[in-house]
Amino acid sequence: MNRLPEKLSTLRKHFGYPQGDIAKHLDVQVTEYMNWENGNSLPDILILKRLADLFHVSLDSLVNNRIEVTLPDLEGMSTMLNIPFISTNGLREEEDVADNILPVHAAKPYETLQQDSVSSSERTAELTKTESLQETEVVPIEPTVTEVIPLVKEERKESKPKLGIYAVAALALLFILAGIYILLNQGGSKDNPLVVSDVNRLAETTNGTIFIKDDGSLETWGRVDHLELLKDIVQISSYDNHMVALYKDGRIFTSSNDTVSRSWKNNIMVAAGNTHVVALGRDKKVSCSGVSAACKVDTWKNIEQIYAGDNITAGIDNN
Repeated sequence: MNRLPEKLSTLRKHFGYPQGDIAKHLDVQVTEYMNWENGNSLPDILILKRLADLFHVSLDSLVNNRIEVTLPDLEGMSTMLNIPFISTNGLREEEDVADNILPVHAAKPYETLQQDSVSSSERTAELTKTESLQETEVVPIEPTVTEVIPLVKEERKESKPKLGIYAVAALALLFILAGIYILLNQGGSKDNPLVVSDVNRLAETTNGTIFIKDDGSLETWGRVDHLELLKDIVQISSYDNHMVALYKDGRIFTSSNDTVSRSWKNNIMVAAGNTHVVALGRDKKVSCSGVSAACKVDTWKNIEQIYAGDNITAGIDNN
């Protein structure tokens, strides 16, 4: 049972807020807020957090149906409560600050809102006047202090640019070295083996299924052919009984082409079609063997991912 509508209605009436004011401060349509109270829809988590802050209750007590919400003590709260107006576009400049204040009324009907707002405005004006008088007081500064401060600031101005230049130069060099390292080591090798990721970990053949676990070991169901050859693999792809695997060192195993298994190296992704096999190399180019209609990939460049199917090959480039 969803108790959020009951809690929202009880809290809103406890504070004396109209539905329209709540909707305005949440930057939603009043009909949308009414749907929350009627139980026709649910607000997202960000809106729920703002509602909890508005009503001075915990988010857990607001959304947990097993927890009763405790009504805040209005007697101990100030007459006016500042509620920041936050929307996806931020605070608009044309909005007046007074629009971001919701009144808190302890056991008062909503009809008295206007009287309370007038009296509150007068009190706010008096307080602002008093504060402005206090801010105009000038505290004299000793002459010796004013002579020392500029010298310190000048020294800091000289040192900061040098440190900033050195930091930027060091950061740029770090990025260059990292890029070179990634470029040189992308793709598997004995010194830099590939690892199991979220790509091509599960393959289904006509007679069985194979899964690569986190530690690189295999789990199979049914009958999987060539299982003795599938050691140290990081990817597996299949189409019917046609299967292709990628070893840690970037080599390829395919059940349909021994030449491919022996010659293709430095690969980072594989895909099996019904009549062809595809591999993505460290140079972001695609190798394909099988039916010619699915292997027109010679001009492909900057490919990030590959897929294969029924006489088709698909590639996603860096755009």
